[in-house]
Amino acid sequence: MVPSEDLFDEAVAVAEAIASNSPGGVRMSKRALQCNQEVTSYAAALELENRGQALLTRGADMPEAHAAFKEKRPPRFTGQ
Repeated sequence: MVPSEDLFDEAVAVAEAIASNSPGGVRMSKRALQCNQEVTSYAAALELENRGQALLTRGADMPEAHAAFKEKRPPRFTGQ
């Protein structure tokens, strides 16, 4: 909860934090949240999340994330 006068600034801060992540990761998280609204079991929700993670580990953003972490710099994600 934030005071109403701080709401816009807080919303921008959250949006910037989301935008700084891998586009594929954000897309996959959004899809999982949408799909999991209709999933009836924890196991099914976990399977959906695992599939998304497996797909993301094959993209170009994963090596970039590792390199950025090792080099202590912000990642330059491409969405690939």
